Amino acid sequence: MIDLRSDTVTKPTAEMRVAMAAAEVGDDVYLEDPTVNHLQERAAQIFAKEAGLFVPSGSMGNQIAIRLHTSPGQEVITEERGHIYSFEMAAMAVISGVLARPVRAENGILTWEGIKPHIRPKVYYRAQTGLISLENTHNMAGGTVYSPEPMRTRPVSPSTSTGLGSSMPPWRSGRTWRGFAVLAIPSCSAFQRDWRRPWARCCSDQRNS
Repeated sequence: MIDLRSDTVTKPTAEMRVAMAAAEVGDDVYLEDPTVNHLQERAAQIFAKEAGLFVPSGSMGNQIAIRLHTSPGQEVITEERGHIYSFEMAAMAVISGVLARPVRAENGILTWEGIKPHIRPKVYYRAQTGLISLENTHNMAGGTVYSPEPMRTRPVSPSTSTGLGSSMPPWRSGRTWRGFAVLAIPSCSAFQRDWRRPWARCCSDQRNS
């Protein structure tokens, strides 16, 4: 029987254990671990990004992305079954000082039409929308996959024409490759964006579904 409850119930094979034991290691603080360095470089190459960063958990990657893209007192729009809202112990409030703005979406897939009504108006007494988070694939929605086009859409507030930040919650490799297999596209084509624009930045590494 194959246990599909979570990626956390999986165990390494004998071949994986041998590879781990034989891996070349070094001091990661001084950027001298060749295995980690190669992993980050390879990930950046696959996703056509400037650089990659290895973190030990999907939740940690999520929280780093939120902290980078927001300021205290802002809101983060996320699908209401999303991992950052439902399974991370309100970490965005504790670490980044921001509120989740959960939005229900069919099959867990947020669209610009569904997001737009939830963007806060530019009023001083309202928490401003700082970030839109897309979970891909969406674990609690049955592993649904975003197609590339909605992810390339520029989220713009009609009231200010100001670009909002967007973040793809960090992916672990299993979920990443499943999404590419479903879409039958080369990996980097789903993430080709202009890094000079704040709304285009995207963080990548997440949980298996």
